[in-house]
Amino acid sequence: MFRNLLKRKMLAKYLLLSISLLSLSGCSKSQDPIVEQPTDEFSYEVECTSCDITYTDKSNSTKTIKHTTGKWEYKFDQKISFELTLFIKTSLASQQTINAYILKNKETVFGDVGYNQTTMLCTSDCV
Repeated sequence: MFRNLLKRKMLAKYLLLSISLLSLSGCSKSQDPIVEQPTDEFSYEVECTSCDITYTDKSNSTKTIKHTTGKWEYKFDQKISFELTLFIKTSLASQQTINAYILKNKETVFGDVGYNQTTMLCTSDCV
């Protein structure tokens, strides 16, 4: 009789342990795959007859290109966390039209049509 009682207690403990393990494994949360957020792509576009372009490049340095003619583009191939500056001034004395744009994901964030010079600044609001 004592032996039967001991067997029943062991069987009950084993059964309780098995049920506990099964319920714990059923409650484990499956891990969601990590989804990378796409990086915004920024770029500059300028159209002018003959102009000097000063801009902030991908290393946050100021660069100047002299006597640009036609369409000029600069794309950032990395994530940026600084202000974008674009300054364009015509090289010739006569009045010239300047079309200048700062783009985010190929959409215009800032754009300007100016004569002889224009300045654009894209602050932390747009980056």
